[in-house]
Amino acid sequence: MVLDGKMGPLARSGVVALIAMSVVAFAGATARADEVEQEEIVVGEEVVQPAAAPCPECDVNNGMVSFAMGVDITTAYYFRGIVQEKYGFIAQPWGEVTFTLWEAEENSNSFVTDFTGTLGTWNSVQSNKTGSPMDGTGPGNWYESDIYGGFGIGMEHGLGLGVNYIAYTSPNNAFGTVQELDADISWDDSTLYGGEMQNLGFGINPYALFAFELDKNSFPLHDEEGIYVEVGAEPSVELMSDSDYPIGIGVPLTVGLSLSDYYAVSGVSDDTFGFFQAGLSTSVGLGFVPPEYGSLSAGLAGYYIAFGNSVQDYNDAAFTTIGGSDWIGTLSLNWEY
Repeated sequence: MVLDGKMGPLARSGVVALIAMSVVAFAGATARADEVEQEEIVVGEEVVQPAAAPCPECDVNNGMVSFAMGVDITTAYYFRGIVQEKYGFIAQPWGEVTFTLWEAEENSNSFVTDFTGTLGTWNSVQSNKTGSPMDGTGPGNWYESDIYGGFGIGMEHGLGLGVNYIAYTSPNNAFGTVQELDADISWDDSTLYGGEMQNLGFGINPYALFAFELDKNSFPLHDEEGIYVEVGAEPSVELMSDSDYPIGIGVPLTVGLSLSDYYAVSGVSDDTFGFFQAGLSTSVGLGFVPPEYGSLSAGLAGYYIAFGNSVQDYNDAAFTTIGGSDWIGTLSLNWEY
């Protein structure tokens, strides 16, 4: 009923109801047009949104910074074949952070896939106060602490290039700081293989490393900076990859060589061959750790190492007759996020 150009209470409430019903009908039609599934909407009832779909990948680190750390417990410590410690308890903790500085867009057809920066540290703590001065200066059991940083380039087909600066330091003053510039090339060739090999994630994973000493040297029998070359590979497979406890098996192979004055003996000669090392390694992912806390794995490895003439002479002099070869066992625990 209209009185004096104004609506009465009943008419006004009817119009309001009509407007409300029109708005609800329009909203429902829009939702159907957008193909958004939701509970049926009834006037006067609460709208209930459907549950979100699961998102397992949301529980892991999808950012541009990643972290890794771990510790190795080993029966002997050889650096590029050169003995550092053979007896007692040896723990070697490490940690690093990697920054993804640039990443190619998906389907960009770019040969370069990413550019990263890394900062890290590697240490050796030993129950024997190896090389610690008799005056007790420095933490006697903290034999070595290395600091490194560098850049890496990822490319199509699993190729990778890297360059790193490393400072090898000794907190217990067993040796002077050695500075080094490293360049390396690696190849994850697992994408080459098909069939069962692909299902196992098989790859040979060859690599080469060139190390240029900038200040001081790592081989104690001479005083000049040298150039070291390392070539190697690690044929590997992964078993039970779909389980919470995937198992990785690898056969790491390494050859260490002197390109210039690395394994030199002052005033005598420079041996090209430094050492050869072959091993068998296994690791298992520890799936009881929730993915939002990263991934945890444990490993066990055994190695056989054989020395060149100059390296053997030094090793025998430093420790009571090691001989031409030795065996090494390592237990490890690693975390990544």
